[in-house]
Amino acid sequence: MSLELSHEWQEVTGASSNDDCYTELAAAVVKQACKDYKAAIHWLLREHDHEAALRMKADVEKFFRSAWFTMLCDLDGEALMKQIYDMEFHVWKRRFQR
Repeated sequence: MSLELSHEWQEVTGASSNDDCYTELAAAVVKQACKDYKAAIHWLLREHDHEAALRMKADVEKFFRSAWFTMLCDLDGEALMKQIYDMEFHVWKRRFQR
């Protein structure tokens, strides 16, 4: 995943888009959130009331809608969640709806 630092993050931290350490940190945080959201969706498609997955999904959705997320990258959190859900649902549908 290639991320560009948001302009707000650059202003707050003094980082430029060429500062690899900040870019890598932001990318790592967002990538982990994507992995966590995918895992939560994976479990919830199989078991709708899986408590740990429900909590993780809620936490990651809160992050994707947060000011911190918009500081880390210029991605649309809502669109990202939809894309992850759609991809995981497609895999689930192919695997279990035959």
